[in-house]
Amino acid sequence: MLNEDLIIHFPKIGSEAEGYLAVAEVGKTCPFPILRTYWVYGCPNTMQRGGHAHHTIEQLLVCVSGAVEVILDNGREKKSFLLDDPTVGLYQKPLVWGDLIYHQGSVLVVMASTLYFAEDYIRDYQEFLQLAS
Repeated sequence: MLNEDLIIHFPKIGSEAEGYLAVAEVGKTCPFPILRTYWVYGCPNTMQRGGHAHHTIEQLLVCVSGAVEVILDNGREKKSFLLDDPTVGLYQKPLVWGDLIYHQGSVLVVMASTLYFAEDYIRDYQEFLQLAS
């Protein structure tokens, strides 16, 4: 199911006077070991990206600036999540389709459970639906 249990809250350390730090730690706030981290930035307003699922890769998505709408689809239901707080992450499990809509000036950081390999991507929605059922 696509519930609120996919939302991960990171500790907010610091103060308004000195700034803040948020921490993602394996075994505490990240449900998998992180082998790759990347960030997406410079997207035009309302730019849609994603449009795929993964066979095995797990991801933790954090919008560290601006806002990104993430629409997750497990083949039975779709749910939209607005990431607009750098202390909140969204856990995207394998075999969950993701579409992302970026707001102007957004920066999305993605922590992944594996290194990049193209064979893990499912880019055809009909193929995804067959695998997800």
